[in-house]
Amino acid sequence: MRTLNVAVIGAGPAGAYAAEALLKADVAELAATVDVIDRLPTPWGLVRSGVAPDHPQIKSVTRVFERIADRPGFRFVGGVRVGADIAHDELLERYDALVYCLGAEAPRHLGVPGEALAGVVPAIDLVRWYNAHPDAAGSPLPAGARRAAVIGNGNVALDCARMLIQDPRRLHATDASVTAVAALAESPVAEVVVVGRRGAADASFTLAELQELGGLDDVEIAVEGDDLVGDEPAVALLRTYAERPARPGARRLVFRFHAVTVGIAGQGAVTGLQVVPNGEGVATIPCDVVVPAIGFEVRAPEGLPLDERGVVVHEDGRVAPGVYVAGWAKRGPSGVIGTNRRDAAQTVAVLLADVASGAIAAGLRTDGIDDLLRERDVVPVPLEGWRAIDAAEREAGERSERPRVKLATYPDLRDAAAGQRLRGR
Repeated sequence: MRTLNVAVIGAGPAGAYAAEALLKADVAELAATVDVIDRLPTPWGLVRSGVAPDHPQIKSVTRVFERIADRPGFRFVGGVRVGADIAHDELLERYDALVYCLGAEAPRHLGVPGEALAGVVPAIDLVRWYNAHPDAAGSPLPAGARRAAVIGNGNVALDCARMLIQDPRRLHATDASVTAVAALAESPVAEVVVVGRRGAADASFTLAELQELGGLDDVEIAVEGDDLVGDEPAVALLRTYAERPARPGARRLVFRFHAVTVGIAGQGAVTGLQVVPNGEGVATIPCDVVVPAIGFEVRAPEGLPLDERGVVVHEDGRVAPGVYVAGWAKRGPSGVIGTNRRDAAQTVAVLLADVASGAIAAGLRTDGIDDLLRERDVVPVPLEGWRAIDAAEREAGERSERPRVKLATYPDLRDAAAGQRLRGR
């Protein structure tokens, strides 16, 4: 039986589902082994570090990922940076095929004056901070900030707005960063304005995300710039929120529709967001913080071309015979967690078709990357190392009545994983 040796780069949902599709492939005289390589010491990508802490039901998909990791032929290689610790071409020399599932970690820029002012916080920085991502570097919020403007009408924008405006005590029973929850408890932010260029009927946030705001009983919700006429579910729900009685003294969440961002005001630090409302004139929304949540782009290693949308150039997931792409790196930041399963399966089908046609050969490369990493003093975190981290976080969570207390620095994560060896096949 031939062995197909594949490296999946990226251990998020797309990477996990790509590994699953490869390991379950029913191809005569062919068995797959999969090294899932990630720059972080921890797997599961967006589910661990991107999903809002107050969405535990979404995070429960990690149970599926753990079952995938238990399949024979799966190996996690954490803490290895493709493009820095090992190059794309070096991977090509050591595996029969590569599947890039990089996600999208670079924020899209607004391209307006004032974007470099202190107090402009890209959504990815805020998300990483409250999720205890090891790349987060302290609180991104300016001290004393009282009003924030979040630019965007997608789910990430609503997550950011909700995390800033809700009572932080709601987060004590989640896996949110302990330091972030403490900082939010001390934050004087009393109003968040969600600014979108489109109307309520055309906003890209999901109805479920919007419905969740209804549980914030201590937050007043207002709508500006849209007459909320129509029977679309999102419009009707926003109309219900806007018709609630005023709550003097309550924190406020304001939706500002039909407002195009044209600049950020301030001298050294943010003092306001400049918008064109309803296509007429320029208005300034006073604020201390601006959170652009307008999308993300892929950061790909040398050897992977990107198109004008910031995703990898491909055809049906094939970059070239032997090199493939799945997930956000393939289609851009769209869909839900489950979307990646079908997407990854489609890419793997193309890969297997290339094996069947002889476009790529199976079983030619067997040396792997272990020796090369050892020469470079790169110590990967294996699956057992991740599970040691997981156990340490859960034990800490039990002591404080939380699902887990995340280790938030690279040294702490590696210390928790210490003593583990890469699991052989």
